[in-house]
Amino acid sequence: MKQRQLPMDPPVDPIGTEEGFPVLAAFVRDPAEGFLSVWCKYCQRWHLHGRGEGHRWAHCIKPGSPYQKTGYFLRVAKAKPPGSGILERKIP
Repeated sequence: MKQRQLPMDPPVDPIGTEEGFPVLAAFVRDPAEGFLSVWCKYCQRWHLHGRGEGHRWAHCIKPGSPYQKTGYFLRVAKAKPPGSGILERKIP
């Protein structure tokens, strides 16, 4: 299993809206590939996505999650400086 750096304290609420969809802060989990991850406040898990910002369908497993109906937009969050809560986490 590969170790990736993700924030220890991810934003749990959308950071805005775009075209009527929620916008979630996305974190680069693999700098070499540019793959993105977002924290889902509904299923309490990281949703793993491919490269690039834009609309995505949610990978939410929580029944009734609004993300299942609408999906969301990803916007890359600025990297946090060293020592600001970044933690090595194992993600499948």
